[in-house]
Amino acid sequence: MKIVYLAGMGRSGSTIIGKVLSQLKDFFYIGEMKQVWKYGISKNTLCGCGLNFSDCPIWSSVISRAFGIRAKEIAQKMIYMQRNTLRERHAPIIRFLNNPMKFIDKRISQEYRWAINRLYQEIARVTGANIIVDSTKTATYGLLIKNILDCPVYVLHIVRDPGAVAYSWKRSKNHNISGIKVAMRRFSTIKTVLRWGIRNWSVEQALRPFVDGFMLVRYEDFVNNPKKLVRAILKFVHEDSDLSFIHNHKVSLKETHSVWGNPGRLLHGDIKIKLDNEWKISQSNVQRIIIKVLLCIYLYRYSYL
Repeated sequence: MKIVYLAGMGRSGSTIIGKVLSQLKDFFYIGEMKQVWKYGISKNTLCGCGLNFSDCPIWSSVISRAFGIRAKEIAQKMIYMQRNTLRERHAPIIRFLNNPMKFIDKRISQEYRWAINRLYQEIARVTGANIIVDSTKTATYGLLIKNILDCPVYVLHIVRDPGAVAYSWKRSKNHNISGIKVAMRRFSTIKTVLRWGIRNWSVEQALRPFVDGFMLVRYEDFVNNPKKLVRAILKFVHEDSDLSFIHNHKVSLKETHSVWGNPGRLLHGDIKIKLDNEWKISQSNVQRIIIKVLLCIYLYRYSYL
């Protein structure tokens, strides 16, 4: 088993990239796995296939085999333990420790370690997939699974122009939770820009040194040539697959089984991949100046200047 971990800031394209990767031979996209305990097992929200989590044949089998009748009890414990195990705010601390993995070891209980192992092992068994694509995105969760799972972890660090990301986080989007539309959180430009900088710094500085492979993926490059980018990812993780489902800027997507993420995870069929450039028209000059001032180093680093 291999883990392909999609890291970076939300609204940067991880959902569509994860869905595209899930079309590849031996790949299985699980979405934001950190949320399976809360939104999957406890709240029974929609799987990426469109069924309720408990009705999805894939996840019902995985959870039954992994935890049996104790699934909801274990989920509640995992929700509590995740709050007290390793949070995103720990990333700067980890970066400057002499022995970061020892610090992480001390924060992981045996019960938490057992549950994570059981979950990923059963995903691999039930699906028959060799490569599991996890889009939880934070550096700290990536470190947790690297510490717990006895398998290679390859990180795709996905970045997108912070102007586009900031604009996206100001727009209204809804999650479907138990049949009820619930508005997703919205953030101001300044807050999103700061989170964008911190998240990408954490991925580079705290996560990158400890994984088995690290590849920077610009969302704009993926949109410009999806097949070329996917081919590069396959080479990066030492795999091969048929790419005939990618036709220039269109992809033919079968339904996937992501447990949580952007509402776009529910889409399937023929999808056109294109940049949303509305932000370039709608964003004010003040907002653009804020982004350039606060993120000038990263804009240069990721070729956005």
